[in-house]
Amino acid sequence: MEQFIVTESCATIRELGRDALRGRWKLAFIAYTVYSAAVSMPIIFLAAFFSDGTASAITWIYSTLVTGPLLVGCSIFALSVFRNEEAAVGQIFFGFERFGKNMGLYIVISIFIILWALIPVAGIVLAVIAYFRYSQVFFIMADNPDLGIMECISRSKQMMAGNKGKYFLLCLSFIGWALLASLPIIPLELTAEKVAVSSIFDLKDAVTFMPSAGYLTAYFVLSAGFYLLTAYVTVSLAAFYEMAAGYLRPGYIAAKAEIIDTDGRENL
Repeated sequence: MEQFIVTESCATIRELGRDALRGRWKLAFIAYTVYSAAVSMPIIFLAAFFSDGTASAITWIYSTLVTGPLLVGCSIFALSVFRNEEAAVGQIFFGFERFGKNMGLYIVISIFIILWALIPVAGIVLAVIAYFRYSQVFFIMADNPDLGIMECISRSKQMMAGNKGKYFLLCLSFIGWALLASLPIIPLELTAEKVAVSSIFDLKDAVTFMPSAGYLTAYFVLSAGFYLLTAYVTVSLAAFYEMAAGYLRPGYIAAKAEIIDTDGRENL
C-alpha cells in the first residue's frame, strides 16, 4: 500500500469540509441529530424505567452493539457529502447492513486501545497514539465494506504512519467551536456535578447514580450546537481520509478548493 503524507494545513482541510457542506448544512445537521438521537434516546428511556445499576449495564450493552454500525453510517454520509454525491439522512443507518462486522470492528479496536492503556506508566499516552492509529477504520470500512476487520485495522495503521500528528492537530483545531457549543449545557453539567459530589457520601448512591430522563432530555436538546459541529468535524475528517488514502492529490485539491497562498503558490 502506497504511503501518502498529509501536508495540507488544518485550515485548508477545514476549508474543504466547509466547501463540501455548502448548501448541505441543514441536511448534515439533521443527519447528525438523528445519529445523536439513536445513541442517546434509548438511554433516556432506560433512565426513565430503571433507577439503579441495571440502567447502566443495559446502556453499556446497547452502546457496544450500535456504536460501530452508527460510526460506519456516519462515515458513509460524510464521504457522500464530501464527494458531492447523493447524500441522505438514512445513510446514518447503512452500517447495520453489516451489523456483525461493524460491531466487531468497534469492539476489536476498543479492546486494543484498552490493552494499550493497561501498560504501566505510559499506558494513557500509548492508548491515545493507538486511537489515532486506528482512527481511519470506519472510513475504510465505509469505503470498502467487503474488507475484513483486521484488514481495515491494518490499512488504518499504514495510512496513519506519519499522519498521526496532523490528525491530532486537526482535531485540536476544533476546540474553540467545541467550547462554544458547550455553553448551553454548562448549567446542566454543574447541576449534575453537584449531585454526583453529594452522592459520594453515600456509597450506594454513588454506585447507582443515574441522571433522570428529564435531565437527559434537556441535555439532548441543548446539545444542538454539537450536532452541527459533528457535521463540520466529520466531513473535514472525511477530507483528511481522502488525502491520507491518496484519493486527493495536491494539484486536484488546489483546483477543487481554489485556495492560494499569499505569495501566489498553491497552499495545498
